[in-house]
Amino acid sequence: MQCSLLYPKCTQMQLSPVYPYSTQMRRSLVYPKSTQMQHSLAYAKSTHMQRSLVYTKSTQIQRSLVYTKSTQMQRSPVYPNNTQMQRSPVYPNNTQMQRSPVYPNNTQMQRSPMYPNSTQMQRSPVYPKSTQMQRSLAYTKSTHMQRSPVYLNSTQMQRSLVYPNSM
Repeated sequence: MQCSLLYPKCTQMQLSPVYPYSTQMRRSLVYPKSTQMQHSLAYAKSTHMQRSLVYTKSTQIQRSLVYTKSTQMQRSPVYPNNTQMQRSPVYPNNTQMQRSPVYPNNTQMQRSPMYPNSTQMQRSPVYPKSTQMQRSLAYTKSTHMQRSPVYLNSTQMQRSLVYPNSM
């Protein structure tokens, strides 16, 4: 059963040809209450729910098809408070957090999913003296130091999330 995507009460539900309990329900992406929920064909608890990206409270939560605790949450990229947190579907400790590149307080933190010694250093697209350097959080000496894009002398140092005593 399929209806038009312009109305919020128009739903689509389809049963999987392989797994009869695997269902898909989708509503309109125009309205904020429109939802999309899909069960994985392999894992019953793997879900995908997405709301409209036009509104500020629009959220997207997706679980990994391999790991049930692998989640992705994303808000609208238009507003400054939008955040994106995604875990790797292969490595559950691999995280990525990114804010909007339009605003000066935007930050990006990313670990390498393949090489633990790989580092990433990125300068702010708005303030050239705003730098970010991070090493892998898998080792004890991994550090994270970032200067504020507004106050150049303001620094932030974060210890490893895996080893709390690492410096």
